[in-house]
Amino acid sequence: MPEESTTEENQPVSKMVTPLAPAATVELSLAFGIRSGVADGLQFADENLLAYPCGNYIVLRSTQPQEKLVQQNQLEQNEQQRFLPLGRQGQSRVTALTLSPNRRFAAVAEGVNTESDRVAISIVDLQSGRVKRQVTGGAADQLLAGADFASLAFSHDAKYLAGLLTGPSGCQLAYWQWSNNKLLACYSPSGGVVFSQVSFSPSDPSLVCLSGGSGGGLRVLRYADGQLRQAAATAGAGGVPNIRLDAAVSGAASRHCWLNESGLALGTATGRVIVLEGSERRADIDLLSGGGGGGGGGGGVRCLQPCSRGFAVSLEKSARVVLYERVDGAGAEAFVRSREIWIPEEASSDEPDAEPVAITDLCVSPGDDTLAVLTNRRQIFTFSLVSPLPEKDQVEEFEPLTDPSHNGPITGLDVCLQKPLVATCSTDRSVRVWNYETGRCAQRRRFADEAYSVALHPTGHQIAVGFVDKLRLMSLLADGLRTVKEFQIRGCKECAFSNGGHLLAAAHGNTVQVFNTLTYQCVANLKGHSGRVRCLAWRQGDIGLVTGGQEGAVYEWNLADPTGGRVWEHVTKTCAFTGLALAAETADGHGHGGGGGGSSSNVFAAGTDAATAGLREINPGGDIVRRSAVDAKDESGAVFTSLAASAGGRALFAVTSTGRMCSLPLPLGATSAGASRWLEWPGHAESAVRIRLTPGEDILATVGEDASLLIWRPTTPLRSHRDRPAWSDELLVPQPELDELRSRAEELRARAEEIRISAAHELRLQRAAHSEELRNLQAEMERREGEASVKQAALHTDRERVEAALMAQLEEARVEAERSLIEAGEVAEARLMREYEKLQAANASAQRMQSEYETRLAEEAAAAHAAMDRLAKDHSAQLAELRWRVELAETRRAEEAAKSAETIRLTEEDADAELLANKTAFEQRLQLERSSVAKARNDLAEARSRSKMADRLAEQRSTELSSVRADLERLRGVVEAARAEAAGLREEVAERGATIAELEHQAEQAAKTARKLESGNFVLERQLSETRAKLEPRERDVRTLRAQAEDTVAELRRLDAEKARLRLAADDLADRVASAEKAAAAEAARRRRTETALARLTADLHACAGFSQDPKRLRDCVIAMHRRHVDTAAMAPEMHMANEVETEFARQRRHQESTVAALKRKLKEQSQLLNKQYFRIMQENTGLLQQVRELNQELAKSRSETRTLQVAIGLHRKDNSEAKQLVAMVKSASRRDPLEELKGEEFQRLVESQRTAISQLRQQLQELQQTAPPDVDRTSEVEAVAGSVSLPPIQAAQ
Repeated sequence: MPEESTTEENQPVSKMVTPLAPAATVELSLAFGIRSGVADGLQFADENLLAYPCGNYIVLRSTQPQEKLVQQNQLEQNEQQRFLPLGRQGQSRVTALTLSPNRRFAAVAEGVNTESDRVAISIVDLQSGRVKRQVTGGAADQLLAGADFASLAFSHDAKYLAGLLTGPSGCQLAYWQWSNNKLLACYSPSGGVVFSQVSFSPSDPSLVCLSGGSGGGLRVLRYADGQLRQAAATAGAGGVPNIRLDAAVSGAASRHCWLNESGLALGTATGRVIVLEGSERRADIDLLSGGGGGGGGGGGVRCLQPCSRGFAVSLEKSARVVLYERVDGAGAEAFVRSREIWIPEEASSDEPDAEPVAITDLCVSPGDDTLAVLTNRRQIFTFSLVSPLPEKDQVEEFEPLTDPSHNGPITGLDVCLQKPLVATCSTDRSVRVWNYETGRCAQRRRFADEAYSVALHPTGHQIAVGFVDKLRLMSLLADGLRTVKEFQIRGCKECAFSNGGHLLAAAHGNTVQVFNTLTYQCVANLKGHSGRVRCLAWRQGDIGLVTGGQEGAVYEWNLADPTGGRVWEHVTKTCAFTGLALAAETADGHGHGGGGGGSSSNVFAAGTDAATAGLREINPGGDIVRRSAVDAKDESGAVFTSLAASAGGRALFAVTSTGRMCSLPLPLGATSAGASRWLEWPGHAESAVRIRLTPGEDILATVGEDASLLIWRPTTPLRSHRDRPAWSDELLVPQPELDELRSRAEELRARAEEIRISAAHELRLQRAAHSEELRNLQAEMERREGEASVKQAALHTDRERVEAALMAQLEEARVEAERSLIEAGEVAEARLMREYEKLQAANASAQRMQSEYETRLAEEAAAAHAAMDRLAKDHSAQLAELRWRVELAETRRAEEAAKSAETIRLTEEDADAELLANKTAFEQRLQLERSSVAKARNDLAEARSRSKMADRLAEQRSTELSSVRADLERLRGVVEAARAEAAGLREEVAERGATIAELEHQAEQAAKTARKLESGNFVLERQLSETRAKLEPRERDVRTLRAQAEDTVAELRRLDAEKARLRLAADDLADRVASAEKAAAAEAARRRRTETALARLTADLHACAGFSQDPKRLRDCVIAMHRRHVDTAAMAPEMHMANEVETEFARQRRHQESTVAALKRKLKEQSQLLNKQYFRIMQENTGLLQQVRELNQELAKSRSETRTLQVAIGLHRKDNSEAKQLVAMVKSASRRDPLEELKGEEFQRLVESQRTAISQLRQQLQELQQTAPPDVDRTSEVEAVAGSVSLPPIQAAQ
């Protein structure tokens, strides 16, 4: 038995006995198709890298689509697709796949191994591509016998691995610590419950969730104390979510996903999604109803994946994915539908006979940027989740990442010579043509019957497909496949075009028929096999055809012989041949090594005979020349199923029934003692059925029963690049379609010619119409220019007249204001003199009263001393006198109170200036009287106390006479204290008087301001009314002028534009007329010259006609005539005329440009002039409007102050006639001097000094009243003084 070297799983295995030259090595370059039957077979290995199984590999494909792969640059191809080996090199089935959360490891679950009868899990490092660990089940009885893994899951820290096994006897959950291959616990549900999905909690590796399957529902398990137990419904400690499920929900759960540490989304078999967070049910969404976004499928939930803000869900037989997002504060329904993405309709319409497109798996990238789905047609679609939200009624669709592949075992394969095409057919009744340069499916078509075999024409323009009842020859067109010829061959399992493409060999049963692809005639009918023909191979030159049968016979047929006889034969009855390949010819005309004569090369044949070595080399004589010392059956019982040999004799390639790819060096070992070495690589997941080598020997294509197509590239060139054929870019187009395109092109040309002729005609008509319109517009423009000039002159005259009137009115207003100001000053000076005279009289009266007061004060002092002396003698008389004084004071107080009330009443009714002054004086007097009454009360109290004291003294006089003198002294002290108190009171009165004076001064200032405003109010009203009366017609004129100016400007601009256009057109017409006249004159001169020359030529011809019998003279005459009438210089006028036309055109263009520039300058100057005039009028209007606004503001302010003054003086009372008379006097005075009081700083200072003197005089008067004895009546004097002092009437405003 051969020895097997120990290598890594993803390295080729070398089987050898003796060392020879190494075989050719290959590497996987491209893979078409996706492996079915793998749970979670589509996942993201990175943000932009998808992982999915294909063949016996994990394909890492970029989500960035590339339209074309670079043929020679393997690095760029590897960036598009990378390959990691799956399982144990095709020895067992792969049933589940999962990636760790950190995207570093991939766990691949393998089915039951035929050797060990045990399942295993391979942990693959995604960075290095090596198998890091093989996880097995430990003891033989620990795992469920005869079960396969249905689901795998990594914990969030990637330390633990959970695998769910399902089999005929039930299901089992295995819990590993995979780094040391330690099986921690197993859990088998009771009652025959079978689950289909397992997952870890995103935060707790000891918490595992199971769902789905037959009667499985949902179950949460916890690993503790070496066992997996069902988690309690009320558990909430240690990070375990508090999940509460009712029986209906738990039993209906078919899919689930974790949203957070305590949240689960459950998909049910009835098409509902239930979101649980802890013990609360956050959402219950019915996907089959309209409210839940149903449609696009039916049945239960098929796919459910978490996103950053929610989850993505898809139903069974659905072509749509719905995204739900969490909404904060949404109450019980905390999730709302955010997006709805559909599979494009083109994915279903391209194969109408196939089953409807449905999503079978989906995944979301780690950054939640991309959503990828896998359909039942083994096609991957992607969608960018960061794209903007669609508008209303806009449908969002997936973008295809791959093309749909076969959905059943592939039965046929062939390659093309002139194009990078590979054709395949499958039991899914479809034929597909792949382009391995672009990595896309070029053509695909589904038929009603199953396709058994396929063959590509060397040109790539035709394809032959064998069906159950016929063989169809079809043209490979740009838009699909079209049947050209149908051959009545039933069950064609093998077919092949010749190297030249003119012959087609088709095998059905034990017969091979050869057809001419040009005439469609059968040129040979080869019969001789007793079993089914399983392989065909054409010789170089297409003369010989080698066939291999299931009965163990290999024949070569000579097609040059009309009888179609056999050249040689090789029969091994115990071997069924499965593949043929032709060896390269050597210099002696044979293949590798001797062993037979003839000019043909040897044939490599692969069969199932283990005893005689299944791989052998047969010479043209039918004898076995060499055999492979390596047994065709290895330890797994695999046999070679198909062969392909390089034309250069470098290597022989083969595929096996286990799906492996093999490479054998040539020549094979000559004897059994010498053995050759061959290499193998993991390829397909199931049996490989075909292998083909392109004519350029740079591509190997293999297909298998796993519905995958693998493209291999030799790492060492098998042929020079110069020998490789160049690709053809020709495409076949159907003749009806080509005729239709040509007819449409002719129609478009005819239509274009019609449009050109019509446009030329319309252009001529437009030119004529424009010329006429230009003349009319030019006349109209000249007329309007004259009218505009007249209007502009009239506007200018009106503007000057308005400006002169405004200036005259402004001058009159200024003179009137100055005159009013002078008159107001004179009136104010006269009033000031009157007030000054009154002030002098008040000062004289005050001095007189002061002297009298001092004299009386001295007398009162002396009388007080005398009274004190008399008091000691006769206290009874003094007491009576004091009582009389008290009564007198009370009577006086009552009288003074009545007088004060009367004074107040008169003051309120009087509105005159003197009445207002008396009101103030009486108020002050009232205050003085009140103070005097208070003082009298104090004196009365003091007198009563003295009376009591005198009574006590009288009672004690007999016993204490000496105490009288003491009391007298005490009374003197009291008098002195009273005097001191009176002095303090005088000082307080003086301070209060100053305060009152200040307040009066402020009141006078306010009254003065009010008077000024009142006086200016009427003036402003009058001026405002006059100004409005004057401005209204001016504003109307201004608006009229503005509208006229705007109309004029617009009209001028339009006229200027029309004038410029008309002038240009006129100049153009004039130039054309001049050019036409010149051309007519030139044409007339040319006609005259032509007539003259024609007459001369006629005469010369008549003369030459006489020499018709003399050839020599005739020749001389013709030469002379030629010299006279033909001149080379005569051909120049046309060029000269063209130069003149070009010069004239340039001159006319310069003239038009200068005219346009002059018109533009003139228009610009007129526009600037009109704009300046318009802006000046607008500025003047703005100034007038500003003055009107200011006058309105002053008027409103004056009215407000007037209303305040009217309320203060009581003008609103109906019976206040005096106040109304006062207002009338103020108005009459204000009419006499309305503006004079607005200025005059000297007048203001004089008034303020007079007010100060009056305040001082009033203060002295108050002091006199306070210091007067209570028995002296000074009321008349005070009234006289108050009557002599008059305050201004405006003081009532206080």
